[in-house]
Amino acid sequence: MDTTSIPGRSAHVCTNEEVLVGLGGTPSGVSLRAVRTALGAAGIRHDDERVAASLGRLAAAADALPGTTTAAAGDGSGRDDAEVPAAAFFDAVTGATSLLHKVATDELVIANFPQFVEHLDRIYEAVATDTSGAVADYIPTLRDAEPERYGVAFTSVDGQIHERGADTRCPFSIQSTSKAVMFAAALEQAGVDETLRWVGVEPSGRLFNDMALLPDGRPFNAMVNSGAMMTTAVVAAAHPKVAASDEPDADGAYGDRLCKEVLMPLWTRLSGGGHLGEVGLDRDTFLAERATADTNYAIAYLMRGRTGLPGDPQLPSDLRLNTMTDTYFRSCSISANCAMMSVVAATLANGGKCPTTDDRVFSVEVTKKLLSSMSFCGMYDAAGEFFFRTGLPAKSGVSGIVMIVVPNVGGLAVFSPRLDDAGNSVRGTRFAQELVARFTFHSFDNLSSLSTGCKLDPRFSLDAAADRHVSRLRWAVRAGDVRAVAFAQLLLTVTVRAAMIDGDWAVEEARTVADVYESILCTRLSQEEVEAERSRVEATTAVRRRRRSRRSQPGCGLRRSPMTCAGSCCWRRRSRWLSPTGCATSRRTRCSARWPWRWR
Repeated sequence: MDTTSIPGRSAHVCTNEEVLVGLGGTPSGVSLRAVRTALGAAGIRHDDERVAASLGRLAAAADALPGTTTAAAGDGSGRDDAEVPAAAFFDAVTGATSLLHKVATDELVIANFPQFVEHLDRIYEAVATDTSGAVADYIPTLRDAEPERYGVAFTSVDGQIHERGADTRCPFSIQSTSKAVMFAAALEQAGVDETLRWVGVEPSGRLFNDMALLPDGRPFNAMVNSGAMMTTAVVAAAHPKVAASDEPDADGAYGDRLCKEVLMPLWTRLSGGGHLGEVGLDRDTFLAERATADTNYAIAYLMRGRTGLPGDPQLPSDLRLNTMTDTYFRSCSISANCAMMSVVAATLANGGKCPTTDDRVFSVEVTKKLLSSMSFCGMYDAAGEFFFRTGLPAKSGVSGIVMIVVPNVGGLAVFSPRLDDAGNSVRGTRFAQELVARFTFHSFDNLSSLSTGCKLDPRFSLDAAADRHVSRLRWAVRAGDVRAVAFAQLLLTVTVRAAMIDGDWAVEEARTVADVYESILCTRLSQEEVEAERSRVEATTAVRRRRRSRRSQPGCGLRRSPMTCAGSCCWRRRSRWLSPTGCATSRRTRCSARWPWRWR
């Protein structure tokens, strides 16, 4: 029998039969409908590139079963409900076995996805009531945006996707979120040293379109306009043939080929290959950005005058400048939707590897450097406060998009055009804060041994967490840990007391105690051990009853003392007595309570 080890649970071996049952089938097989249902409950889409081909082969295997018929309506329901034998199933799902195994054994990063989705939906509804802020108005396409649009999408590093809201598939210009990807592209294609030769990594503390530069003439970082234009020039210099052949398009603008051949394919790879929408270019936004770019042009000329521009020095300087500025405007005008942006964020959370296609877009080292930069300058002038409150790297755009990265967990995208004074989406910022308040997603929630109060960790189901705790307890008891042994003794005592609560004790009660103890600690107690514990409990109970009886006798001063009435209390070892009202008592009162015969 073939077996597969469950990652992270070396003590358990999962068989093929358990995988089939975990997918909703039987030990002998599973139906196509059951597999689709299991995938859907786990958040995996049926058109996911990783499972689509396997589901197609599984459907063909179901069609090939003898006696399988298609429903009269032609919807394939008869085929979907037919149980595919185990051997045929595993032959059909070759290539998706690992993902299906994770689904069957609850090993996806979000273990209980339906429960996690419920929490996201509650946050969505709570944030939806916030109608503060206003849309950006510096260009017509942003000024005319519908302010009440609102959509939230989440994608985990295992490709689990959830969308909420009617506007998750509404296309919009990505605006400044393009700066993060442009910086990563420069690091990946030109190298870290070459990129940092032209742009810094320091917080600016200034407006995103400020003309101030570092003392050495470099932009402060890649998330302000000056730095984004410079990283655009670095990317253009990394493709010398494309940059050298750059010519004006019908609108007299440069950068068309660089955008179509380099930037848009990059965004397509980051967002899942087009399964959730197509990457486009909003021409109206591009032309409006270009027509209102006096400040950006001034910054571009200033940088050229201070440090020069990257690229082949033999190319005309004006060509390199026009390619830099127009390509930057095009990158801000790339169109995507909220669901696609959540996959982009999840790709960054997954170390640069797209979770829905397994395509390595950026290296892990580049991704780490990008997320570091996003942490301190990704949210315009409010970047510091945002990270202070959420502990998460993020990047926003004035179109109303906020892209939030939860490393090793997933990516969240919130689209709502209403902006605050810093230019960030009001709902997007609040959603991130509510998310961190509810889940252990803050970068430093791993401090204090995960003692985070009432926060939830969606990476582990409650059942899995309980299994881990019990497993550690069993190991500690067998290792002879003092506290664990004491807990085991307490467990036995409590179980015996519960069995004796009605006053009867027989062989059946002893067997029940042994069963309960074994179910928790995996150690079977003998009849003699249970009986010995029962005798000890009975003896202890009898002693306590005699003590209570003596205290209740008329000659007992402590029982007769007013200090024992309701409302009074005694600290440890009666070091301090309090009256029924809580006030400190006099020495005479305290002594009369302890030695009443002295004060009669």
